Amino acid sequence: CRWLINVAKEKGKALAADYNSLGAAYDVESNPAMARQFYELAIKTDPRHSWAYSNLGRQFHDQGDYVNATEYMNKAATYFHPQGKCLAPKCDFRAEDKKMLAEMKFDLERMKSNDSRSLCIYATSLNIDSWNTQKSFAAAEAKRRGLTIGDCRVLMGREREINRFELYPPQGVCNAALNDEKTAFIDTTSDAARESQRRKYSLGDCRRLLGLRENPIDEAVAQKATTILKQLEDFSASGNTFKDVIAVARTVADLKTALASGSSLDVEARTSELAKLMSADSAFQNFDSYVAAQKINALTSELLIGRTKLKGMNKFAQNYITQHITSDKNGKLIEIVDRLKDKADSAAGTELSKLVDDSLDVFSAVGLRPDAETAMADQVLKAQKAVDILSKDSSNEAEIRAVAAGSEVWSTLAQQRLDNASAELPGDNHVYSIEFGNFDDEGQAQMTLARIRQNYPNSLSKMEPFSKRAGAWDSHKLLLHMEANLSWPLALSTCQLVSALTTQPCKVAPPLVQTLGDN
Repeated sequence: CRWLINVAKEKGKALAADYNSLGAAYDVESNPAMARQFYELAIKTDPRHSWAYSNLGRQFHDQGDYVNATEYMNKAATYFHPQGKCLAPKCDFRAEDKKMLAEMKFDLERMKSNDSRSLCIYATSLNIDSWNTQKSFAAAEAKRRGLTIGDCRVLMGREREINRFELYPPQGVCNAALNDEKTAFIDTTSDAARESQRRKYSLGDCRRLLGLRENPIDEAVAQKATTILKQLEDFSASGNTFKDVIAVARTVADLKTALASGSSLDVEARTSELAKLMSADSAFQNFDSYVAAQKINALTSELLIGRTKLKGMNKFAQNYITQHITSDKNGKLIEIVDRLKDKADSAAGTELSKLVDDSLDVFSAVGLRPDAETAMADQVLKAQKAVDILSKDSSNEAEIRAVAAGSEVWSTLAQQRLDNASAELPGDNHVYSIEFGNFDDEGQAQMTLARIRQNYPNSLSKMEPFSKRAGAWDSHKLLLHMEANLSWPLALSTCQLVSALTTQPCKVAPPLVQTLGDN
């Protein structure tokens, strides 16, 4: 085509038809920008070239620019004149252009008569975040009226500023708007919550959309129910069977139904009924006591091994500083020594775990972690073996005596266990309490009690202080008494933990009711 144009130039022929043909070719190839350039060249070459005007008018029509489309199509009709007898199809564009002109005139008049909201529906994009480029005639009318995108958004029931959750499906909006438990909206001012309000979603609506029951059960009630169901599941998984298995199975089914479709009161009632059945079953009580004792043993193990690691790291840091006086690592290691000076023997609970992790991180930072872990490996292994023996119900006396023969803290615990095992307790007593001390005064006892509660608030039975009693280790000292109906394994485990934590001796005793201050 370009070669033909060059030939035409040389011969001085009019190039308008060739330019228009090139424009049409680019239109066919979906390149409207290049097509428009050649249509404009055709008109520049021949200002009366009707086909070029028509083609440009149709481009403007497709872009929604009805004002320019109307202007160019009217010029095309004005300049049209048939060249001889035209037998080709569609060689006369006027009929089709007239139809398009009539449709555009109708749309333009309709836009002018539409109310602002209806106009905005045409003038804005599908997401109502920009003007509709395919309906620029409508956008032009909206702008003429002084409307902005924000105005149109408000008129169409949206927020003035774009909310990213507008395009989310219903489940997505609700999932983002509700808290993790799906029992309430997180924050009524959040984007997701505002979008829920715009869509008029209630809490019940959102829960249904997320496949949940409409009315949520109180979180504490639901937690209690799921906890007791988990206890029952663990009991059955261990090969145990309830004496009244039919009643338990029926109550479990009722509780699950209440959780699925009942009220908080229903769940609470079924949970209470199941708890009574379980507490009346001796096999479950033995199992529950065993589980509780294992949890206490795990805490004791964590305490002893954690403190062993702290002491080992402290010793390694001191040795390294002594042997490498000029090392650039000593600054960090001195921090560890200072940090663990008063904590290696007393840290417990979450503080202990954090101290271990933070200290190991320091060793990692100076490239000494493998050396530190190697240096304390033997002692940590000894601690692990000892607490494994002390945590087992099946540990025989010889194993415990071997642990008790040492001089470490776990040796003291092992000897204490031997002493408790040999204590002469009433034969008909199946529940026990524990007592530990001796304390010089009530203040010291209360401080120890507060420390236990602070470090293990949810893991030990209720503790109350009490005064001296007949048979106390030292009648002139005070003891602390854990007032609860403890099974023998749980009493032993609890004694081990409080002794490891406080370094005070502990013994298993019959239940007592005396409290500190009763003289």
